[in-house]
Amino acid sequence: MNKTLIDDEHDWAGLHLKQIRRSYSRARNFGKLFPQVKRLLTTKYQSIAELNLATMWWAIWWLLGGKEVKKHVAAEEVNRLLAGNDKFRLKQVRLASESEAVNKNPDLRSSKTIVALCREVGASENYCGGTAAAAYLDFELFDKAGIAITLQDWKCREYEQLYAGKQGFVANLSIIDLLMNVDRKEAMSIMQG
Repeated sequence: MNKTLIDDEHDWAGLHLKQIRRSYSRARNFGKLFPQVKRLLTTKYQSIAELNLATMWWAIWWLLGGKEVKKHVAAEEVNRLLAGNDKFRLKQVRLASESEAVNKNPDLRSSKTIVALCREVGASENYCGGTAAAAYLDFELFDKAGIAITLQDWKCREYEQLYAGKQGFVANLSIIDLLMNVDRKEAMSIMQG
């Protein structure tokens, strides 16, 4: 993702914003959140990874009580809000690409990389989805390293969606759907499962 450059010759952001406006203009939080989403998407990013990080950090920041953004949210701002919070298991965001473990051992792959990252930050648990566990995790390697594997089995509970009356509730649609449709407190409750 960090090597996939964004093609700004095409108005991808404008197309996304038009679709978001069409889909959510009647949503409860549209007026408050659309200007922030617009700022996020119209900021120039070099890679898909930068855009992905910016949107994830913004969502976490918003859920934890952040106010309106001027441009984009930095990892430091997210970490400030995560410090001492009791709402998320997540306590800090860091880039693997900036870790000593990855930079000293660029040839590490999959499970070995995750174990090295866990050791670097002192983690005793790897929280992951079932797809990762089935596709590439080496359970024995984690066991030898003393790192527990916890499989995520989160199920989105129903919340008010704009078009649920016509098409039924769509679980796991997107974070923007959740944030546009419910207040912050309810969104946090849903995210906490």
